[in-house]
Amino acid sequence: MKWLPHALTAAAVSLTLGACGGKTDTSDILIDSGTTNTGTTATLPTGPASGSVTRADGCQIAVNASSCAALLSFTTANAKSPTLKVGVPLVSASHAVANFAVTIGHGTFAVVLADGSTVLDATASVSGACVPNATWDGNACKANG
Repeated sequence: MKWLPHALTAAAVSLTLGACGGKTDTSDILIDSGTTNTGTTATLPTGPASGSVTRADGCQIAVNASSCAALLSFTTANAKSPTLKVGVPLVSASHAVANFAVTIGHGTFAVVLADGSTVLDATASVSGACVPNATWDGNACKANG
């Protein structure tokens, strides 16, 4: 795989691929930071990065458990290295990710979508709570009674 430079600043950039470093098959040439092109022309991202968290569903922690799987999704445009963080960096993905699970503990956690050090969306949160008829004891959910 051949990395192509991404220091282009034109408002709209189109790159025509041919022989790239001796490579004539363009099926897996990586354009910018994550866009794979299977044809001979690709458009690089331009303009400011934007994005949003489109799903942040909390979850219920089972009896005798200490965590559960929250569902998250996000979309981005023109982001070079998008990351989704829930307390600590969890996911690094390009452009869009739909319905993936992250393990969280008991409590409420901020969800932050960023592109490098630029925050794109910090409005979502996810919560982990004990199932009904259970109580958090500081380590796990324990059955009431």
